Amino acid sequence: MARSVLVLIALAIVAGASASSSAARARWFHSPSKNISCELGVSRPLLGTYAFCATLHPPRCVTLKANGQTRAPQNCLLGNEPENTFTLRYGRSVRLGPFRCTSRRAGMRCVIVRSGHGFLISRERLKRF
Repeated sequence: MARSVLVLIALAIVAGASASSSAARARWFHSPSKNISCELGVSRPLLGTYAFCATLHPPRCVTLKANGQTRAPQNCLLGNEPENTFTLRYGRSVRLGPFRCTSRRAGMRCVIVRSGHGFLISRERLKRF
């Protein structure tokens, strides 16, 4: 009896994790110069919903949350891009959840579509608006 209850609990946990992770989505992309790498995430476990971009030179990063908050820490932890990362050509946009990011020659511009709050990150600057 106790073993069957444990098995049912384990199955419920796995089913719950599968249901929540199936709603989670992410997209990874970089600028044509490959100096800017970005990630858009929606309902990601432990991460939530966000737009994150980082430059290699100079090293800087910024995160935009769905509520409009931006954070630009002094030290950025950067990992390797996943295999499904694609190049977002200049003038093109990608949209996921509340975010839209547009690759421009002046940098990567990511906004919350409804509010227009966001950032522009490039080799020269980081502008939050």
